[in-house]
Amino acid sequence: MNAHTESAYAKVNLALSVGNARADGYHELVSIFHEVSLHDDLAFTLIDYDAHGSTHPEAGCFIEQGYVSYTELHVTGRQADEVPLGPSNLICAAIEHISRVAGVALNLRCEVHKRIPTQGGMAGGSADGAAAVRAAASYAASLGGQVLSEQQLLDICLKLGSDVPFMLRGGTQCGRGRGEVLSPIDCALPLHFVILPREGGLSTPAVFRALDAMRDEGLCPDPSPVDVEAFSRALSAEGIGGATGADAVAGLMVNDLQAPAVALAPDLAEALERGVAAGAVKGMVSGSGPTLFFLCADAQAANDLVEALGGIAVSSRH
Repeated sequence: MNAHTESAYAKVNLALSVGNARADGYHELVSIFHEVSLHDDLAFTLIDYDAHGSTHPEAGCFIEQGYVSYTELHVTGRQADEVPLGPSNLICAAIEHISRVAGVALNLRCEVHKRIPTQGGMAGGSADGAAAVRAAASYAASLGGQVLSEQQLLDICLKLGSDVPFMLRGGTQCGRGRGEVLSPIDCALPLHFVILPREGGLSTPAVFRALDAMRDEGLCPDPSPVDVEAFSRALSAEGIGGATGADAVAGLMVNDLQAPAVALAPDLAEALERGVAAGAVKGMVSGSGPTLFFLCADAQAANDLVEALGGIAVSSRH
C-alpha cells in the first residue's frame, strides 16, 4: 500500500445548545451535527526517510518530526496560508498518535487541497484530522502495526478535539458531553444550504469566553433546549406540527454561540438578514462562526440564493 486518498467533509450544527462551563473548562453541549458535501481532499503517500532527513522536500513543504512519525505536509487551496502548522496541526498530530498506539513508525507525505473555510465553524481542521486518523490507521495495519478498533480511533480523535469523533463517523448525529457522546439520527430528508464564508476567522475559545461573559452580564439566555426527537421526525421527512421539509427543520434550529459570535463580528447580523430577505428559510452562524449557513427550500432555491448573495451551494451528505 502506498497511495491513499481521503475526502474530509465539513459539518454544520443544525442545533447547538451550550451549557455553563464545567470544572474541566469545557462546556456541556447538545448538538445536532450534520455532514455536508463541502470537503477537503487529502492524498497520502509513504516516503523514505532516514535520521538525516534524506527526503529533501521542496520549498513550501512543512515538516513535522514527531517522536515516532515524520510528516511532510503540503497545503493548497482556500486560505492555505492560514492553515495552522506545527504540532497543533491535526493531520500531523493524528499521524503521531496513530504511530504511538499502533506501535509502528509512519513516514508520510500529505497533500491537502482546502475548500472548507479555515477557523470558520465548519470543523475543517477536525475533518482533516479525522481523515488522517483513517489513513494513518490503514497504513499502520499494512505495515504490521496493531489493527486499531473503532473505539481506539474514536479515543484518539477525542484527544485531537471535541468535533473530531463526529468527523470520523459523519452522517447526522446528536452529540452530547463535549460533543463526543454520539448517537446517530436517520436523515432521509435531503437538505440544501448556502455557505457564506467571512474573511478572517473567529477563535472558538474566544467565542465561548464571550458567551460566558455575556451570560454573567445577563446578555445571553440560559442554554437553549434541543428537541432531539423532533429533529428525528423532521429529518425523517415525517414533519412536525404540520410543517414538513426545510420548514420543519428550520423551526428547530438554534445556536447558543450565535450571539457571542455576532458580538465579536457585528457584520454577521446584517449578512444574516440579507440572506433571509433573499429567500433563505433560515440563516444561522455555523458553530462558533464566523461562517454563515442558510437553509434553503430546495436545490434551485440554494442556487438562486448564491446568485443573490454569493457563497457556495452545498447539500446533505448521506
